[in-house]
Amino acid sequence: MTKEMNLLENKELLRNLLYSGDLLHTINGGISMTYVDVKRTPQEIIINVSAPSVQAEAFNVMVEQDKLLVYALLHHQIQDENASLAGTFAMPMFSQTFDIPANVDIEHIEAQHEGNQLQISMPLLPDMESHTVRRRIEIKH
Repeated sequence: MTKEMNLLENKELLRNLLYSGDLLHTINGGISMTYVDVKRTPQEIIINVSAPSVQAEAFNVMVEQDKLLVYALLHHQIQDENASLAGTFAMPMFSQTFDIPANVDIEHIEAQHEGNQLQISMPLLPDMESHTVRRRIEIKH
């Protein structure tokens, strides 16, 4: 009984065990499914990412050329007496790529995290609306 009490009193050990259990649960698919919703208004495109188990600090939003990359990483710090095992590693929890239409004002894309939801706003350029119309291109002979 004394040995069990010593384990329960070691808060750092308990914290690491609980975090490791949570990490294994996450790796094995135990996190809530991420839900993505895209809405378009005349002024903007809004992307809502609902991820109940993901903290705001884990999200990353990046623009690369005409793509919007949205991803979340789970960082885990391993503290071990063996220097070879100690360190930090990151595991991807969510990743999605979106095409950015030509009429999006890339310089004013914004992201906000509130509650369990990340919202990305991509404002549209008003003078480019006419360029988004589809038309057939005649092939010259």
